[in-house]
Amino acid sequence: MGAAERAGRSGLRARARFVHEVAPGLKVLCTKQPQVRNPAWGSLVGSVDIWAPLWPLFQEAVARERLAAGEEIWSYTALCQGIPHTPFWELDFPLLNYRIPMWISWRFGITGLLYWSTTNWSSTRDVWTNPLTFDGQYNMEGSLLYPGVDAGVQGLVASIRLKEIREGLEDYEYLRLLAERRGRAAADHVVKRIAGTWQDWDTEPLHLLEARAEIAGSILGK
Repeated sequence: MGAAERAGRSGLRARARFVHEVAPGLKVLCTKQPQVRNPAWGSLVGSVDIWAPLWPLFQEAVARERLAAGEEIWSYTALCQGIPHTPFWELDFPLLNYRIPMWISWRFGITGLLYWSTTNWSSTRDVWTNPLTFDGQYNMEGSLLYPGVDAGVQGLVASIRLKEIREGLEDYEYLRLLAERRGRAAADHVVKRIAGTWQDWDTEPLHLLEARAEIAGSILGK
């Protein structure tokens, strides 16, 4: 594992160097965290422009260093990784898990979100009746859409989970509007009541809805 990680990082640095040389304005994104867990692997700082660490590997202090250096922080989720848990995106968990990441993202200056697939149906014949879409144990992992043909629909059917992600993105835009009109501190004040860290957030959906209504009122000057 260590040798493979070291070789992978070496290759990434070489590819990033090539990209920066031939297309100076093109940013290099990597689904890694800025901090190095093993010094022998070598750092990726200087090679990566957009960091997209898994939620359980996010470290606020390191992220702020990279933001101060002019880089971007996105985030990434897959499977049920991290103890204590993060907002897992499987069918078995509360719907709020799909909306709260955008509030946590706002708090830490995270401006992008990655998820590896929305139509991962290859491991099950019919996701409507068998949701085990990954490794025989993760319900609807990588699957935010359903095949419409089985339900008599031409095209794809959006899951409620995907619609909650949309709601979260709209929440983020509300916060951006509030920050523009009332200042960043006003938006942060509301967010801190709802979103602590990737391992700590308010699990009562009503509190989030109340906060959103408060944000809307502040934008309108009420």
